[in-house]
Amino acid sequence: MNFRRWRFVAMAGCIGAGLGPPQVTAELFSSLSFDGACEQAAEENKLVLVEVSTAWSRDGKKMKESTWADQRVLDWVRRRAVAVRVDADRDPAWALAHRVAVFPTVLLMTAEGRELARLAGFTEPSALVGALDQADREHGSRPASRPATSRAAPNPLARQIEARRLAEQGDQQAALNAYLWCLDEGWSVDPAYAPIRNSLLLRELAELGRSFPPALEALRERRDAAAARLRQGRETPDDAVIFASINRQLDEEERTVALYDELLLKPTPPATLSQVARLCFTPLLVQRRYRDIQLGYPHLFEDAMREFDYYAQSAELADRYPHMTRQEFDRTRLANLREKVCQYYEVLVAIQAHEAADKLAA
Repeated sequence: MNFRRWRFVAMAGCIGAGLGPPQVTAELFSSLSFDGACEQAAEENKLVLVEVSTAWSRDGKKMKESTWADQRVLDWVRRRAVAVRVDADRDPAWALAHRVAVFPTVLLMTAEGRELARLAGFTEPSALVGALDQADREHGSRPASRPATSRAAPNPLARQIEARRLAEQGDQQAALNAYLWCLDEGWSVDPAYAPIRNSLLLRELAELGRSFPPALEALRERRDAAAARLRQGRETPDDAVIFASINRQLDEEERTVALYDELLLKPTPPATLSQVARLCFTPLLVQRRYRDIQLGYPHLFEDAMREFDYYAQSAELADRYPHMTRQEFDRTRLANLREKVCQYYEVLVAIQAHEAADKLAA
């Protein structure tokens, strides 16, 4: 038997024995964004199923080959949900906001984004269908229809993810508009969004500005407006944080120190002075401006002890960082604690507050 005939017979035997290529099925997961999936689910009176995974997750690959190819799973999802995937490497903010630390994790949610079920790690087809069925039953009957306009207020994190997608597709103006909505309105819509807004969002805006100058102009405009309000004593609660955070992303932290110097030279409410001092503590420390730090920290020892207590609350704080293992969290927490204690100790010794320094060291 020649090689070509032998290969044909072997392939035929495998296919006949059920060992051939798996049956090709239509794509289960939509290419929609999470927000787009919520809108479609609302229109079709369905739930939203999200698989959060990464390209390197072994269990994610295993589920793709087995669970997501199982006919029972395919039937359930197509009948009752709009399914989307979230890549945690590309969208770490989404995973963090939804407290996903294990990959893959499957979330079943309402069209408004309320979580109904969560399955972390590899899940067998029968277990997945059983859990989804139970969650759907407990959720109860849904209205026959739900217009998209009845959805809850926009999710700022979802808008940020959409802005990132628009930037990747080259629609820079639309991306900027979405990012600026998150910056200007996101905090008022969801106060828990503030840490992401003041760090990751500003970083993404600064990155967009490298190829799209209007993004940098928008950042500088908001920073300068915040600085003006701080100088005039008309600041909003987050003006100082936004001012310093934008400077940090633009590598212009000297502007934060310069504003602090201005405020030192004129009558400034103690609360405002203290807030700006905290935001330029490290640059002032590097410059060994210990007395200027003290002017912004009238109760330096008490502030140091509050900082110590904050980092010492391991059990309470660990739940806020689901993307980290407990071991990683404790290691980071202890490193931050040591750094802060050393910084405060250096200032206390420099201003000759030796008794307070000894108490802190103890």
